Amino acid sequence: MEQRLALLVVGNEILTGKVEDKNTPYLAKRIWELGSRLERVVVVPDEIEAIAQELNALRRVFDAIITSGGIGPTHDDVTMEAIAYAFGIPLVQKPSLFPLLGAQHLEGKMRMAYVPKGASLIPTDDGTFPVVRMENVYILPGVPRLFQKKLEVIASQFSADPYFIESVTFSVPESWLSQALGAIQKAHPTLQIGSYPKIEKNPFVVLVTIEGKDAGQVQAALKRLKSSFPPEYFAG
Repeated sequence: MEQRLALLVVGNEILTGKVEDKNTPYLAKRIWELGSRLERVVVVPDEIEAIAQELNALRRVFDAIITSGGIGPTHDDVTMEAIAYAFGIPLVQKPSLFPLLGAQHLEGKMRMAYVPKGASLIPTDDGTFPVVRMENVYILPGVPRLFQKKLEVIASQFSADPYFIESVTFSVPESWLSQALGAIQKAHPTLQIGSYPKIEKNPFVVLVTIEGKDAGQVQAALKRLKSSFPPEYFAG
């Protein structure tokens, strides 16, 4: 069944531009491929109350929330504590995590053995640190390589009927298309029809996409789109 997801990105480094957020575009594309949809992205600093406030707002609205960042061994990794605070529960130590933390610099890594009370641990195929789940909140690392790897551990939980998508490229100003696009959207309210100007050598390049769960509706809208404009409107 299709799920509505939100992503909560945690990190001062994202808000100050020191680190580029690569997890949002990856998640958006992957969740769409699975047949669900990412509908909200919120970025917050490494502050317990800020994380908890946004998390509580999101989990009242969306089927699932994925968090990115703030679960390492250092002082500014406060996501676990913030999630526990949001749910009004304590952090508890999980001795089962000790073997996964390694022997070096163990004192710092021990912080990673604390998870919100009642959270479940979803194991990975390679025996590395599990994905921590607290009700409908999935807690993932912020490092893109690790984020992508952990996402695949839970990906099947977001599988649903696939989306179908078609696209057409035009070589006229976007404003020339607006009336017809509005009419097509009104005729097919279950579809998502978007227009996206692109900056290329040609001063006017507009990509129009039509997507939805019903392949027949997508094709019907595509046919109407193509019949709504003269040939010279379309890019070669």
